[in-house]
Amino acid sequence: MAGTATCFPVSMARGATFDPELEVEIGRAIGAEIRAQGGNYYGGVCINLPRNPRWGRAQECYGEDPYHMGEMGAALTRGVQSQNVMACIKHFAMNSIENARFKADVHADKRTLHEVYLPHFKRCIEEGAASVMGAYNKVYGEQASESKLLLRDILRDKWGFEGFTLSDFLWAVKDGVKAVKAGMNIEMPCFCHYNDELPKALEEGRIGMEDLDEAVGYILRTIFYYETRKDPMEYNADVLGCKEHIEVARRAAEESMVLLKNDGRVLPFDKKNTDKILVLGVLGDTENIGDHGSSRVHPSYTVTPLKGIMKKMPTAQVLYNDGSDLERARVLAADADAVVIVAGYIHSDEGEFLADRSDIADMGGDRQSMRLHQRDIDLIRGIKGICKNTVVSIVGSSAILIDEWVADAPAVLFTFLQRNGRRKCTGRYSVR
Repeated sequence: MAGTATCFPVSMARGATFDPELEVEIGRAIGAEIRAQGGNYYGGVCINLPRNPRWGRAQECYGEDPYHMGEMGAALTRGVQSQNVMACIKHFAMNSIENARFKADVHADKRTLHEVYLPHFKRCIEEGAASVMGAYNKVYGEQASESKLLLRDILRDKWGFEGFTLSDFLWAVKDGVKAVKAGMNIEMPCFCHYNDELPKALEEGRIGMEDLDEAVGYILRTIFYYETRKDPMEYNADVLGCKEHIEVARRAAEESMVLLKNDGRVLPFDKKNTDKILVLGVLGDTENIGDHGSSRVHPSYTVTPLKGIMKKMPTAQVLYNDGSDLERARVLAADADAVVIVAGYIHSDEGEFLADRSDIADMGGDRQSMRLHQRDIDLIRGIKGICKNTVVSIVGSSAILIDEWVADAPAVLFTFLQRNGRRKCTGRYSVR
């Protein structure tokens, strides 16, 4: 995406809505904004199963169940393609680890392959997905993006896929001739193995023109189909981050949040009797909308938890403290009607893995722990019992262990990594 666009809650959050029709609306909005910026392709239907609960890119998928994943992925595909934007489902297949994604060789028995790892891909093919992206990992000893089993035997012959395939970027293809023969139509994102190897292989007879014609045919037929369809609307800059799309993002954010605990009915806050709210934690006023890798979105603004609370509780005095001084936080909590502790992760804790973590410290990859940072745990325990209306808001993508501190918090809310449009904030706000 070139420029700014509406930033929706991450897919894992949207999966928690269990609402395919809402996902169709999100797909329509994404497709319309792509068209408004001159695009015709969306590479964001990620339907890999997070078999590793620490997987850095878990935020990009919908959950751990193949049926659920398939229905939500199909809904997003349907919505995006309704705007004549080609949707890409990825990463095909059996990809659920980041730090070893260039080295992993995944083996599974045939039943597990077809009942666990592939049904959601098949569902999106049935929905009419225009393209399929291969994966970096190996499958049964072969590169997934060079696998005849996946790309030809299953995808083409068994499922009847008529769109085009493309490799994951840069390091997914190792042998250009093998990839083309296996059914990989496009090497992305640059002229590498295909450019260097295919002309000579054609001269030597190791590959035929019929192989190249087949690959090109799938690409052209798919593009022509979408380019010649009638558009449902006109696309211009007014579509980008428009009020209607922001409203869809807000609704998705609200419906995705999961209430894990609510002793004493702490939530929702009583607007009449909640005059002072304290927001605690480093993430309480941090713009934190998800990964900084290939799924990164660049909105023109974001709403932090602090600003969101100010909007929701306009007559209350809202205070903020990062919690680094525990004694100060305790004093502020004792004088508050309600306390919200925002705890969890940012892009450097979990996200797409691009380099060795020893070389680049501020990078994602698989999460190192399934527990909160010690600073968050200390803050939650330190505030225990001071304010009866205390809520811990967890920010993250996949499973987070809470057993060591959940008894210390009256209410716990899993808010995932949210992506929202801005609304004007009113109310009294101060940093203490």
